[in-house]
Amino acid sequence: MMQYMCKFLRVCVLSLVSLPVLLIGANAGASPEPWSLQSGWWKGLVDESKESSDERITDFLESLKTLDLQVPQESREVVQSAITRISDNIKQYRRLRLVKGWEIEAAPTALDVYTIEQLLESARQVKADQSDLLVTEDSLERLEAVQHQIRRRIDQLDTEYSATAPKSLQRTLTGLSMMVAITNHAVLKEHIRRIEEKLLGIEQRAVWNAEILKQAKERLDLASIDLTDIDIRISEASAKEREIQKELLQIEVELIPNGSVEGLNSQTLVAINKLIVHAQAQTQRITGLAKKALKELSKVDSNTKQTSALVDTSKAWLKELADLEKQTAEWKDLVRREQDVYEKQRLAAEDATDDRAALEFRQTVRVTLTGLEALNVELYQAVVLAKIVSSQSVEQLHWFTGFLERAYFVLEEAAWDIIDWLSYPLIRLGDKPITAFKILRALSILILAYGVSAILGRAMGELASRKTHISKASLYTFKRVAHYVILLIGLLWALSSLGADFSSLLIIGGALSVGIGFGLQGIVNNFLGGLIVLFDRKLRIGDFIELSGGETGHITEVNVQNTVIRTLDGHDILVPNSDIITRQLTNWTLRDRYARFHLPFGVAYGSDKDKVKEVVEAAALQVPETLIKHKSLPDPTVWLVGFGDSSLDFELVVWVDFRKSKKRQSSLRAAYFWEIETALTQNGLEIPFPQRDVHIKSEKETKGKRDKK
Repeated sequence: MMQYMCKFLRVCVLSLVSLPVLLIGANAGASPEPWSLQSGWWKGLVDESKESSDERITDFLESLKTLDLQVPQESREVVQSAITRISDNIKQYRRLRLVKGWEIEAAPTALDVYTIEQLLESARQVKADQSDLLVTEDSLERLEAVQHQIRRRIDQLDTEYSATAPKSLQRTLTGLSMMVAITNHAVLKEHIRRIEEKLLGIEQRAVWNAEILKQAKERLDLASIDLTDIDIRISEASAKEREIQKELLQIEVELIPNGSVEGLNSQTLVAINKLIVHAQAQTQRITGLAKKALKELSKVDSNTKQTSALVDTSKAWLKELADLEKQTAEWKDLVRREQDVYEKQRLAAEDATDDRAALEFRQTVRVTLTGLEALNVELYQAVVLAKIVSSQSVEQLHWFTGFLERAYFVLEEAAWDIIDWLSYPLIRLGDKPITAFKILRALSILILAYGVSAILGRAMGELASRKTHISKASLYTFKRVAHYVILLIGLLWALSSLGADFSSLLIIGGALSVGIGFGLQGIVNNFLGGLIVLFDRKLRIGDFIELSGGETGHITEVNVQNTVIRTLDGHDILVPNSDIITRQLTNWTLRDRYARFHLPFGVAYGSDKDKVKEVVEAAALQVPETLIKHKSLPDPTVWLVGFGDSSLDFELVVWVDFRKSKKRQSSLRAAYFWEIETALTQNGLEIPFPQRDVHIKSEKETKGKRDKK
């Protein structure tokens, strides 16, 4: 019977395991339906061979065409729109799958010798690669953000889909929405794939072009530089520069937007275009002068004085070009802001159609951005020439002077690289960028606050050691409070340096309250308990306390999370501050530094009680910590407290002044017992000990007594 039962159970288990597989196999050839979508339906539709996938996609699209006839009339328009969107997405997805994102080009061939024009062309290629990288990375970032939003939308629709009734109209419409979202996600994923492939190709091309530029600098033929009409070009650039220089004051006024839609085009963008022309004239002048300088350096008879002057001149060029690069970045940000302001005003306007003014504004924006890109290329080319002039000039100097100049040049380059890296925005706090420099500044502020707190604490410690009349407990409390206040000020200062908006402190406080309620309750309780201990002053540094568990010791520290108790055996007990304020303990030195000891001892029966009292009270006075002649506390006295088995039991009751004592409680009790024993021995008073008399009887005596009975 047992064997049949086992076989039956085995058949049931195999049936349950095989049933889902059979159902999936049965539905594998069926097209997905919006009212019965299975998990992974999209992968099953496209993740097969191309012929099979195309056939299944065609069947799926055919099955959707008649779906609008199966729903009520009022829902047909929504269904038809969803079907059209799904069909378009699938067609676009199939087309994108066949398109490669980037064709990796062959590495360019390096030349034996480069002319100045070939050098400038290589610099232009490097700058173009940098610009393409920024644009492509920005596009990839924006698409990934959209992909994240679509993924969240799919999850939301999946939850709604599971909550609807099977084969209901709501389930069908939700299923169609899920199909639209999933196909949108698939198309977007293919776009991201193409952009990622393009990004890899641009990065590879940038590496190749950077190597070509490096070789062009090393193999530049200075003698082949053609200076035909170079002086004329320099003069024209200088004249254009001077001409616009006269208008700079007016241009600065025009950079201030007047808030009107028409004013955006006539003021800010026009002013920026004038500044671009002025910057291009400066760059062209420096480029021409750099070419002349390289031609001079190619001559053998160039003297040291001229070479040294070129070193200084090239440094001035590089500084001027660096300033222009910063201004160019600021102008680009200004154009983007003006564009955003304009678009917001257009959207808020009642008539948001693209009229002539809107078209002209957008055209002006495109022209301005194109001019900025061209200016960036010219600036980079001028920087390359200026650096070559600097390096060539340094090589022709005396070896020592050249060494110093090269060291200065390398250090300056490193400094600028570090400054650029520190100024690069890592994250954003609201609308404010957070750079590495701001983070280092905030950390420096926190370290400075901690250092100031440590120095103040050390100074207070020295003050407490010199001024004995100042309470150490009061100084410790002031030191801890000052420590917390300084750190709080430092934290607020550091957050302010990061650009934190303190108007949102209520939101931060709400988040902290939630965190405290869930996981930080113990930490906050201990912190507040430490503050209560410091300000309540029922427990102070140096107080002798006894915990509920029987441990005794002196309070040595009150920290953020715990209080340190130094026991009489030299151990440190860390007690959470919340336990200090909520559990019962005994403070032996709360009101004053006096404590009463009860020291038991015994003498033999027959001893003179009065003499015992006199001798022991005199012995107590031999201990320096004994309190005598106090206005409210009695002098040492001896009490007869009982009759023991072998002694008269006494107690020495003595008040002790802990201010005079550097001993621990156990050591102090031992000192009193020492003096008691010495006094009793010297005065002939016996300290008894238990005695027992043992009588041994023989067997005969025991038997004789038994016979008499």
